[in-house]
Amino acid sequence: MTEIVLDQRIQEAIGKSLKAHYDDLIKAPVPDRFLVLLAELEAKERRDGQ
Repeated sequence: MTEIVLDQRIQEAIGKSLKAHYDDLIKAPVPDRFLVLLAELEAKERRDGQ
């Protein structure tokens, strides 16, 4: 298998782009539907745990 070596500047550019994308994802609000599902799961776990 041939190894592909990227120029350091390209690696840095990719790294910066990935970090910016990840930062945007982390800052995004959690969708309401996901919060509802988490609350339902938590309630079920409480019921089943008693």
